[in-house]
Amino acid sequence: MERERRQWVARDVMSTRVVSVRPSDPIAEVARLLRRRRISAVPVVSRLGHAVGVVSQSDLVRHLGGGEAGDTAQDVMTPWVVSCEEDTPVSELGREMIRKRIHRVLVTRDGRVVGIVSALDLLSAWLGRTRRAGDPPPETAGLDLVRTLEGDHARLRELAERCERWARSPAAQRQERAGRESLRSLLRALARHEEAEMAVLFPAIERHLPGAGALLESMAMAHGLIDRAARRLRCAPATGRAATAGVLEFTARLRSHMEEEERNVFTAARLIPAPVLHELGREARGILVAPSRRARGGTPAE
Repeated sequence: MERERRQWVARDVMSTRVVSVRPSDPIAEVARLLRRRRISAVPVVSRLGHAVGVVSQSDLVRHLGGGEAGDTAQDVMTPWVVSCEEDTPVSELGREMIRKRIHRVLVTRDGRVVGIVSALDLLSAWLGRTRRAGDPPPETAGLDLVRTLEGDHARLRELAERCERWARSPAAQRQERAGRESLRSLLRALARHEEAEMAVLFPAIERHLPGAGALLESMAMAHGLIDRAARRLRCAPATGRAATAGVLEFTARLRSHMEEEERNVFTAARLIPAPVLHELGREARGILVAPSRRARGGTPAE
């Protein structure tokens, strides 16, 4: 089994249905595409099929919130792309994702994009080869823990939307107290959620699905980025255009993180034996309803 896994290459696990945009596509169309496909980023591809950049949700929020000039994908994209050849070993792709803190790599042939490999593709390939006979199917296994965390994601999205409505409101500066309270609520709920995942979800995946270690390390790094962004919000001024732009950038990053987590980590969790997940669900709920130790460190403007 180990020998077989080392032989896998990008061609074996990549998705050939790559969603992309052109450099001249309007920003509004790119934003609608991300929302419609529920993806966090999209490659920018030239007429010849060469990747020239990537547009993420954070790029769009930073551009719109900062009032920067330009109205096309080329104006907002990050002008570098992580790519590989079709025969690149899967193990090398996993290390590259961890090292560069990314969740997808474009696959090229003669410089043209022919596929994309996500962290979920790597995990799915491993799970597809190692799932034990008699295990419950993914769509029915472990609904307790997964539903608990998915429900908490829904709560975080509601709180993020409340912050976004305040930040986008023309009266935001006159409603400073309401904005601060909305942000406090979001950061407290986020602290409890991350505490539950670090204490319950991630250790369970590591224990029951040892092949998912690379994915967990990547997601742990993503958690670290969210934590640092939250700390910056706590220390930032509570008023002014920079403050509202910072809130919008943070919520966009948080939404992107949750979508990646649902596609990757929650998919893995569904493969853990159902009785274990039911017990873990109760443990996670106990953390989610208790005051968070991490939330006691302070919130914005406190």
